[in-house]
Amino acid sequence: MPTEKTELRESGYQDLRDAIDPTAAPPDPWPYVELRDDVDNPITRIDITADDRASWVHNQGNQTIRAELEIAATDDDIQADNENPVTIIATASYAVAEAGDEKSWDDTHPITLAHQDDEVVITHSIEIPEVI
Repeated sequence: MPTEKTELRESGYQDLRDAIDPTAAPPDPWPYVELRDDVDNPITRIDITADDRASWVHNQGNQTIRAELEIAATDDDIQADNENPVTIIATASYAVAEAGDEKSWDDTHPITLAHQDDEVVITHSIEIPEVI
């Protein structure tokens, strides 16, 4: 799925600064991806390292880090149907399972799950500043 816009948030940039600064506490990794609906509410937050629906799919050293999430309308944390469709418009990175600061944001084309057999693969991308 093509990405419309991906950006690091201030908290994400601060993690990069902390990773470089030897006097700063090392930042936590960002293993959680949150799905956002069409009014910017969280739908669910998925642990890429522990959830069978998700995996990292980029090559080590790439400028763009990617995770793929295989989402179905019938997933326990989605539960979409004709009467309660779920529209996904974006994904966001987090270092923690609940609350916390958003590290990056990735807009996607709107995806609506409305039928029991609806499934989608969403690619969450994080653009790292370019190596020159």
